[in-house]
Amino acid sequence: MLRFWKDTLQEGRVHEDFRDALALEKKAGHIREYQSILFPGLVQTPEYARALIRARSPQASTEEVEELVRARVSRLEDLRRTTLWFIVDEVVMRRPIGSVDVLADQLDWIANLVQRGSIRIQALPLEGNPGLCAPFRLVTLNKHRMVLYAEHVVGGEILEKPELVSETLTLFSAMQAEALSSQATLELITQVKKELQA
Repeated sequence: MLRFWKDTLQEGRVHEDFRDALALEKKAGHIREYQSILFPGLVQTPEYARALIRARSPQASTEEVEELVRARVSRLEDLRRTTLWFIVDEVVMRRPIGSVDVLADQLDWIANLVQRGSIRIQALPLEGNPGLCAPFRLVTLNKHRMVLYAEHVVGGEILEKPELVSETLTLFSAMQAEALSSQATLELITQVKKELQA
């Protein structure tokens, strides 16, 4: 973990609690992530990330904000060989962060990533989904090891207990079953963009 921690120092001024999660991310073969409030950091546009960082840290200097933005948006490029599967609540697709234009650009970016085959993403409809829990990430490190990163208000924690990982994997599978397909999610993105332009 010390070597992983040193690697993540290159990622900018990330929150201390997230450094171990970033180290695991770099070693991942497969990442499954559920987000109930925001688009996952891995797929945020610079403008979307900037709006979030400014809201969270209003006292940060412009230089500090830009360093965090660069660290956040550059991570995706390092994971080209990692299978990335995201599930987000539909409200994520509809919530303007920063502005309506920022959300529209974010939706375009997500659609582009899906069409390029860089990620898979599914939206959980507003009604009747099995989520309604804090965001989490399941990271497969090899065929014998999977860990859970559970988020909370000031960071998150890495959990390796097999029963917790298994329970969360079952929850993620239930979400996949209830979520819109990738194609239907793209159609939702198109619909939301039309609503934003109306």
